[in-house]
Amino acid sequence: MNDKITKCPCCGSPVARGFAVKTAGLSFVRPEKFKQFAFVDEDLQRAGFLAKFLPSRARYCPSFLCRSCHVYLVDYGTVLSRRQADQAARSLGAQSK
Repeated sequence: MNDKITKCPCCGSPVARGFAVKTAGLSFVRPEKFKQFAFVDEDLQRAGFLAKFLPSRARYCPSFLCRSCHVYLVDYGTVLSRRQADQAARSLGAQSK
């Protein structure tokens, strides 16, 4: 799990570590897509037809929240199962004590 991010890249305040929960995928829309009247979410389009309509098993990505300036960073390259996220959460809880 990414443990290199300890401070906000915008304001330098400490970040809270946690998890982003995703089922189909996180969406990222490029600025040029907003020029179109309507656009298709590229992440959902790659996920396939059924993933758009059927619930899927949740996956967890390590995330970092700056409560000072409201920046939320997600390590979407690391995907954890519920079991892995539980173990990571216990480890993070032990580190904060």
